[in-house]
Amino acid sequence: MGIVEFLHRLDTHLEELMLYLKLLTQVGLKRIGSSFISIFGLLWLSIEPVALFFPESLNFGWIGYLGLVVVSLAIAVIQRFPRSSVCKALSSPDSVVEIKIGNLFNQPGHLVIGANDVFDTELGEVIKPSSVQGQFLTGIYGNDLTKLDTEIEAVLEDYKAQRTKEPNKNKGKSWRYPIGTTIALGSPDKRYFWTAYGYMGNDLRVQSNADYSCFN
Repeated sequence: MGIVEFLHRLDTHLEELMLYLKLLTQVGLKRIGSSFISIFGLLWLSIEPVALFFPESLNFGWIGYLGLVVVSLAIAVIQRFPRSSVCKALSSPDSVVEIKIGNLFNQPGHLVIGANDVFDTELGEVIKPSSVQGQFLTGIYGNDLTKLDTEIEAVLEDYKAQRTKEPNKNKGKSWRYPIGTTIALGSPDKRYFWTAYGYMGNDLRVQSNADYSCFN
């Protein structure tokens, strides 16, 4: 393993660790606290009736109560600690859905990125920097908007006959393409498929519905 690959993997693992810790502090601690209270209460209610019949045997004092707290906390942590991935098998269609914590662009294989019907790329009011498209521009293209737009326009040349001009759209791009239009960016080893799934209104809000799943 070369030094560059090692540093890349290290950076990836550190990024995933930071996301994991962020999830733990925002969601996990609340769930752990809730489970701790429930488990502690359940154990307490289970021990109290027994203590009525065996008071001497279960008279542990403060050490016993402290042990009960530790055991309850340990069970709560094991039960509620955030998982790095969650899988769900579906019978129809026969498939497996996996949700993972991490950077989407560090995952192997090709990626599909949702886009609006005008393939907007401008960050700010039009495209949020935190969106997948925004992260694609900053992470994959180094925030080089001109390069990204040039490559998108080059691929969209094949769809010129199908596009229509939107005269009332004042911000972002104005050429509309059919819902379902898909373009491929990147290299043969790593493709990024941009698919138009929604209609970008003149108010800069994307609209989509179930009918759009039946692509033309």
